[in-house]
Amino acid sequence: MSSSLLAMGVFTLVGAITPGPVNVLALRHGAARSRLVSAAYVLGASASYAAVVWVMGQGAQWLLQTLPQLSTAAQWLCAAYLLWLAWRLANAPVGQAGAQQQAGSQRPLQALLQALLQGTAVQTLNPKAWLVA
Repeated sequence: MSSSLLAMGVFTLVGAITPGPVNVLALRHGAARSRLVSAAYVLGASASYAAVVWVMGQGAQWLLQTLPQLSTAAQWLCAAYLLWLAWRLANAPVGQAGAQQQAGSQRPLQALLQALLQGTAVQTLNPKAWLVA
């Protein structure tokens, strides 16, 4: 039992620290906002990832085994999405004025809630999370 938990913990750590859209956006939140807002973003992303793993464990794996073409299509779709995201990041404006202005114009509770919801949404839509799960 303990070896299974250790293996699962190492797998989760590696999956969490590898580059991906959630980590890039977490870095952005950490650079542009307070620690508390950044922690809310990470909490939302972490809770969402736990939900993705739970859903996959509860039956989505059976669906992928029943329809193997669905797995192949998902891999191609995920690869296309990550390439599109990389292109968007590479062509994004460099200035920070907009991010700092937006972060300063919100009330603290609103900023926390927005970061929590963004983390949840981004991780739920993250194809890497679904493929790893």
